[in-house]
Amino acid sequence: MSTIKRIKPVSRGRKIEGEIRRQPRGVVAVRAEIPELEGGWTPRLDLFERSAEVIVEMEAPGLAPGDILIALHPNRLTVKGTKGEDAPSGKYKCLRLEREYGAFRRTLFLPATVVPDESRAFLENGLLRIVMPKPRGRSEQDR
Repeated sequence: MSTIKRIKPVSRGRKIEGEIRRQPRGVVAVRAEIPELEGGWTPRLDLFERSAEVIVEMEAPGLAPGDILIALHPNRLTVKGTKGEDAPSGKYKCLRLEREYGAFRRTLFLPATVVPDESRAFLENGLLRIVMPKPRGRSEQDR
């Protein structure tokens, strides 16, 4: 017999409050570490690290390459852009709005130094994939 677990929805405000409470006492969180504080909507992302590269995969449904700006530094990545609203034309009655539109911005500190000039970004099927190689010839101890 399987059990059903009820999941309570958590509002964005409660998520922010939880993130702030998890910060060590006396430490103020960097704004970039709590994406909900950056304004607009927040596309979700995954961050991976391999021995030779760092990879970010970010949800980007409805976005074209021209809608996205990527700023990459050796230790920090910022992805920003705007997702336009696809409202039906003519007169209509809105019954539910769950998708998010407008400007977004995600900034994160990378777990390792990367080489911005050798990085590549791909946008396919609503997924933005950024592959950032680490500097060659340096051992893990040097980083």
